[in-house]
Amino acid sequence: MAETILVPRMLDAYHQFLEERVKPGAIAIDGTAGNGYDTVFLANLVGETGHVWAFDIQQAAIDATKSRVQAAGFEKRVTLCLQSHSEMISVIPSHLAGSVSGIVFNLGYLPGSDKKVTTLVPTSLEAIRQSLLLLSQDGILTVAIYPGHQEGTMEGNALIDQIPTLEAAGLLIRIFKVPEPKSPAPYLITYERKKNEKR
Repeated sequence: MAETILVPRMLDAYHQFLEERVKPGAIAIDGTAGNGYDTVFLANLVGETGHVWAFDIQQAAIDATKSRVQAAGFEKRVTLCLQSHSEMISVIPSHLAGSVSGIVFNLGYLPGSDKKVTTLVPTSLEAIRQSLLLLSQDGILTVAIYPGHQEGTMEGNALIDQIPTLEAAGLLIRIFKVPEPKSPAPYLITYERKKNEKR
């Protein structure tokens, strides 16, 4: 079963992982654009020669992300997609399969918006399945889970349930939690390819 590791701050943990893997010229994906913070973070990492695809089903999220991307001057290195992350494999050019260095998901709802509009178990599982097809040998997929609402709890449980199968297929999966959290606290699941694992 996946190792559980305690970290002081979840945000710092996944930013560190991405900084280690996503270098200038890399390809990255923000599977949940939200308010655009992760999109801009990734766009900064990939530099002028890399590219980021960001997905969200809410126009408000795309608009907020677009504003942040423009303010940072990163328009040419970001493609915004008003569609579900479960459709990413139909959007990302096929020749990039197996070449994506970093993929980020923050599951849940758009902060400051209708909390009834959330990511859902079926589409989240499908998006993660597609992400693993796109992920490079040295890449990393990070998924932030927010169990403070019912759908978030269900998503987390569904992802944890599939860990043994994915580990058997050669993936290295780790769970990161903060010590002595307020309950229920967000946590992070990361997915990497073991060095000898082949697709």
